[in-house]
Amino acid sequence: MLPGFSRATPVTPLNPAGAHENPVAAPEQHSRIPVAVNPDPQGVEGYQVEEAEDEDFGRLDFRIVDANVRSYNDGDNNSDWLALLDFFHLDAEEVRRRTEINRGNGSTRVPFGRIPGMTVGLFDYQLMGVYKLLGFLLTGVSGGFLADEQGLGKTQEMFGVLVLTYNLRKCKEEVEEVWAARQAHRQVHARSAMHNQRGAEARTCPYDTRFGFRCYCYHPMTRQLADALPDGPSVIIAPTQNCMPIIRDARTKLDQRPLKLRGFGDHIDRDFRLTPAEIQSLRGEVRIQLGEQGVTGARIQQYTACANRSDFIIVTSPDSIDALNQAFTNTVPGTIMRRSSFIPGVVMLDEFHQYAIEESRVLCWLNHVKSSLLNSERPQPMPLVYFVSGTPIDQSPADIRPAYIVLERRNVWSDSQHALNHATLANFDFMTNLFDTYIEQQRRGEEVSEDKVKDFYASLDGIFGSMMVRRLGTNTFRDQPLTNVGRLRVAIIDHRLPSAVADNLVGHGQALSDIFDGPQPRPWVPLSQRLRGPQGPSLLLKLRIASTFPGIPVSNQPFRFTDDEVRRYLTEASGRVERTPYFAHIAAWAAHSPKLETISHTITTMLADNSRIPGEATTRKKYIIFCPVEAEALLMACWLHHRRTQERLGIRVAYIHSSMTPADRQRAITSFLTMGNAPPNILVTPISVGGTGLNLQRAKYSTVTGPAWTKRETQQAFYRIHRVGQVQPTRLQLLAARWNPAERVILSKYEGRDAVAITEENNATEAVNEWFEVSNRFCETPVYNPGRVIDQHQDQNTY
Repeated sequence: MLPGFSRATPVTPLNPAGAHENPVAAPEQHSRIPVAVNPDPQGVEGYQVEEAEDEDFGRLDFRIVDANVRSYNDGDNNSDWLALLDFFHLDAEEVRRRTEINRGNGSTRVPFGRIPGMTVGLFDYQLMGVYKLLGFLLTGVSGGFLADEQGLGKTQEMFGVLVLTYNLRKCKEEVEEVWAARQAHRQVHARSAMHNQRGAEARTCPYDTRFGFRCYCYHPMTRQLADALPDGPSVIIAPTQNCMPIIRDARTKLDQRPLKLRGFGDHIDRDFRLTPAEIQSLRGEVRIQLGEQGVTGARIQQYTACANRSDFIIVTSPDSIDALNQAFTNTVPGTIMRRSSFIPGVVMLDEFHQYAIEESRVLCWLNHVKSSLLNSERPQPMPLVYFVSGTPIDQSPADIRPAYIVLERRNVWSDSQHALNHATLANFDFMTNLFDTYIEQQRRGEEVSEDKVKDFYASLDGIFGSMMVRRLGTNTFRDQPLTNVGRLRVAIIDHRLPSAVADNLVGHGQALSDIFDGPQPRPWVPLSQRLRGPQGPSLLLKLRIASTFPGIPVSNQPFRFTDDEVRRYLTEASGRVERTPYFAHIAAWAAHSPKLETISHTITTMLADNSRIPGEATTRKKYIIFCPVEAEALLMACWLHHRRTQERLGIRVAYIHSSMTPADRQRAITSFLTMGNAPPNILVTPISVGGTGLNLQRAKYSTVTGPAWTKRETQQAFYRIHRVGQVQPTRLQLLAARWNPAERVILSKYEGRDAVAITEENNATEAVNEWFEVSNRFCETPVYNPGRVIDQHQDQNTY
């Protein structure tokens, strides 16, 4: 059990015969959906059905086929480590000595490898990640996947790759200038006069430390990498809300003297935007040879990036890609055709799983750049494209198919001796179809043989092993844990159904069930698909929110609680939650809420927590509440505001939402992260806004109020505070309400058996009634099982 969270007193479950003293029967008009309800308890302990601690909420299980991805290219072996030390010109004995000193001082891991151009050092495993990512280039992969789990510092590694590629180009440029000057008998600048002669067999260069690796003038690997690098500025593409945080982070970690950090788009602060003069200086060269009939039959003659401008790093969002290309568009010489001359050298797609989908503008642009470079009369090197996300696969390997198309190099990989000769798009699609087949079998309760599971992962390894760097938070590197925060330990708390609102909740369950009454469609339409019809989303949304605000189904107010409605109300209220139409009803909607009782108890625990915070003068703790639905986050902010004004609690609340400008959102986050008694000590956010891309380690307490659509979204929310840099033992809660059919629909996806389990072979009416039954689900088993609530949040288990 997590310290600071009291375990609820176990409640004797109702048995199927209804042996409990005071069961509340379902209303007669809903008699075909049985309801088992205990009388309303008193206080948080009575509301909580069971609480159990999941010791490793982030764990993976490879005995089944699912969307989890194991570690790849972690470099945790002696040969890779020695190769890294040699390339970066690091003394193995000195590194070993410093490591022993750190261990003796009680430090588990400290940065040691600072690449010139960065103002901070990288951890050993991060430096290995940079080394591996760039090394893919030597096997014909122009980029790859950086998929370290949350909290391991992917942003640091992104910066490391960008700076290392810049240094490699500059090193090559300097050495070639020296060689050319010597050949022409010109004077060589004293700063670079001691480079080795061309073709000399040397073991070192006086300038090895200048660029942070062995010099181009003698080292084979350095030459291979530098010669294969494309020209052009570097680009970081990130979700809109993450762009300014990345820029601010980069300004503290990158040397602003050689590197020019800019942003593009309306979401970028004016002081950091790319200027028209800079755009002009970054234009590449595009030449097109017209066909006999003019534009018809025209072909690319030259498509070349701007040389020697890799010092620019441009941060932008997917929504701004078209505008960025438009800013670089001009008329091709000798024609009336207009083309964009923006040709990058390195592209980082941060949190790519949020936007890099098939036919997205970002991938259309990248594929255009790829084909233009390869089809020009003088083919040019492809930009290095790195897809960055702790969640490379969400539902299926098909999620990364668009990214795979960008990386695929048929002209290189087709060689029969190439390591990726088998990695054709057809084979990738075959593997994806195999995944879908096995997932469907598992959903039907069929077992997929161990040999088939091994063969599937072997085919996945054959692709990812050549283009992905991924480390899990529980991995070790050089016999040390990657993090000092430990495994993701989550207290999962289930709650009982409040009888005061049972009638209306049953009505909502009945309404969802009614969607499936009558003749069944042919061919059979899966349950999850039918829920997307005209009525399903609204009913499901209200039921989801009712897990936390159970009075909502009682209300006769015409609210829909959609994201559009929430954004409209917040815009009209200028972001003031107390001015939204929801606020007047919050007390009634929050009444009899088991989950809010638990949150109140956590707030009380947080306010009473006077434990010391390492490195801080204050003991004031912070608490983050993540909500899986945007409307629920607004209602939570309303409820906290109401409680603060009515009960004068010692809380101050920050609330971030999708209607805020990036600048306003950053101000709210900065305010929350500021230590002291005056700044906010509670942050409320939808998972869709705050669940990724934020470093919120100042908080000690975090609650996810209900399961998100995928377990990974829930994991990512917890990883906002449970990550590298956290100095306090985190207290994490996931609140569940198994009586609620909306949560059961979502939790079924965690277990790899979506609601499509109801098929035409089943008794559909009976199955639907079972699915949408509103009741205390823990009452179904006569024996109380405290671990069952954990089982239902692990991927390989079923109800």
